Amino acid sequence: GKNPRQPGHGVGRLNRKVAGFAGLLLLIIESMKMKIISILTGAALLVSSASALADGGSVTNELKDLVTRINAKLEADKKTESDLAPELKEFDQLMATHKDANPEELAQVLSMKAGLYMQVLNQPAKAVEIFKQVKTEFPDTRAGKRVDSVLAMIAQQAEVKKIQATLVEGT
Repeated sequence: GKNPRQPGHGVGRLNRKVAGFAGLLLLIIESMKMKIISILTGAALLVSSASALADGGSVTNELKDLVTRINAKLEADKKTESDLAPELKEFDQLMATHKDANPEELAQVLSMKAGLYMQVLNQPAKAVEIFKQVKTEFPDTRAGKRVDSVLAMIAQQAEVKKIQATLVEGT
């Protein structure tokens, strides 16, 4: 038979496994980067909302209150769309009640709603729809100007998830 110590025996299989593992490792690293970016985006949303909310308009104060109530629900592990249905409706009510308010504040309301769909409810398609609404309705606001980069990040995240879904453990 063949001598297992003979050079080249099983190297092809080993190379394929190493290449597969290296590819998986790159995907995991990319996924971790995306999670970090997502967390940073969430933090940036909250920080930007805090700074935008510092202006203290009526919309701003109501949004602060809404965000506080959402955070309380999240801490109580209420993270489903049905758990958050009243608060999701409240975003729309804020927009309708204050349709003539400062565009920066209104764009912030929509951005926070989109962020909730993206990071908590894990519904990127719905988040994209809302971010596009920000860009359409409030293109000259800080949030409106950031939409393209946010959409690019969401698309990149979706691509990573799609690739991860094709990977099978042990191959």
